[in-house]
Amino acid sequence: MKVSKIFEHPAGIVEVVKQGWSWPAFVFTFFWLLVKRMWVLAGIIFASFLIIVFIGGVAGGAIEKSLDEILSIANIMIMVVFGLKGNNLKEKNLLSRGFDFRTTLTASNHDGAVAIYLKERQAK
Repeated sequence: MKVSKIFEHPAGIVEVVKQGWSWPAFVFTFFWLLVKRMWVLAGIIFASFLIIVFIGGVAGGAIEKSLDEILSIANIMIMVVFGLKGNNLKEKNLLSRGFDFRTTLTASNHDGAVAIYLKERQAK
């Protein structure tokens, strides 16, 4: 069972945010940011990597190899940070887009959490 937070937009859209580690944010960081509509963070990460790659291309030689290693280490660090904090970032993003926090519940999966929430909402 997974603990999830439920957010609802005034337009009736329901979003579920699982608590804890985010495997999608860890594995697909940049694309996950794009899918979750976190444009600024995606842009910062993309621009940072472009700058490092550009510097490596201009510098060449041994510096380029060092920058490749730095880029690899930075990528791993970014993946870990987003794995740890991805769901918190998703919550903040939903709140900034007009979603309201509704409840925290336990369910076996995303669809189960939505079903439980909708059932509880209908019962009220």
